[in-house]
Amino acid sequence: MGWFVLKLNNMKKYRRQLLTVIFISILISFLSFGSQVKGLELNWPTAPGGKELSDESTLVDFVDYAYRWGIFLGGLAAFIALIIAGFQYLTSVGDPAKMKEARERIIAAIAGLVLLLSTFIILNTLNPDLTTLSPPTSDISGMPTGNWQNPDWDKPCEFVKIYKEKNYKGHILTIGKGGKFDLEECILTGIGIPIIPGVWTWYISETPIKSVLMKGACQLNLYEEDKCKGNFTGIGKSMPNLDWVSQSHIYSIKAVDISPPIPPKVKTVTFPPPTPLKQPDGTYKATLKGALLDFGRTDRVRVHFEYGKNKLYLDKTAPPDPEQFQEIFVQDIPAGGIPFSVEIEGLATNTTYFWRAIAANEAGPAYGTTSSFTTGP
Repeated sequence: MGWFVLKLNNMKKYRRQLLTVIFISILISFLSFGSQVKGLELNWPTAPGGKELSDESTLVDFVDYAYRWGIFLGGLAAFIALIIAGFQYLTSVGDPAKMKEARERIIAAIAGLVLLLSTFIILNTLNPDLTTLSPPTSDISGMPTGNWQNPDWDKPCEFVKIYKEKNYKGHILTIGKGGKFDLEECILTGIGIPIIPGVWTWYISETPIKSVLMKGACQLNLYEEDKCKGNFTGIGKSMPNLDWVSQSHIYSIKAVDISPPIPPKVKTVTFPPPTPLKQPDGTYKATLKGALLDFGRTDRVRVHFEYGKNKLYLDKTAPPDPEQFQEIFVQDIPAGGIPFSVEIEGLATNTTYFWRAIAANEAGPAYGTTSSFTTGP
């Protein structure tokens, strides 16, 4: 027995090496036993408490998984340390210094084990949210639901808000509804001096756009040249973190509405009503009028008229050739709409004609109300 104790004491100087070897051995055993490689997939062992990982696991699942294994392995290590210290105490009888050292090791092992096992209780007491893992959400003040969702692509862009910090903090400006700049407006962002003192602080040497908030179907373009030219990064939804932006120097920006088109709005102008004019050959001619009220989120609309003697079946178009239908390109719409008209000829005498205005874009046609007029004898 004395020889064994002597040998054990002589191994004291190799204690760090032994502990390193033991730790590596346990780690290798754990990896060899707990995981098997199949192709490119890794079968993770079930964590204490039944936690498993799969191909659908999220980052939160991995954190929870690692936490469970950390608690388990930490407790196991503390338990092994307690056993080793206890054995050292028993084999140090007769040597007060070594017994004291072993006793301190036992106390430290017990304290570590108690602290480790009470970690959950401590965290739960400080803040219950610390022990409840869930995917993060973007909490936006002022939003009805509290959490910002992906845009409704069928709704037009309302606004784009730009922030100089992540998670929608440090508001810089708003483009669109409620903002200083309008959608489709090219905005210069920096040529070495602030554009808006105290508010607009972008420079060509930096890109402090860290998050973007949008409502509706918007796209924010960040250009590497002024006048919104050159390469650009397009951002199509609310982003709490823009560290990935490819443009290192941003000279100009533009927010645009990328919502899909809808049919335009048109009306049949019935006042004053068409006045049929008799021609030398005995037929009549009349001028049909309409007004374009909305482009339907497109840049051009084609307009024409339909007419006929049967209200339920308007069998003629004006102009008669679709290639001659008038095109109206996007512009400011005045009160009452953008007017357009077509003259029709060859109308019979003493006949009632029904007609209506039509406007169409890539989303489809829109119809004005059906009206009527009557030619003379």
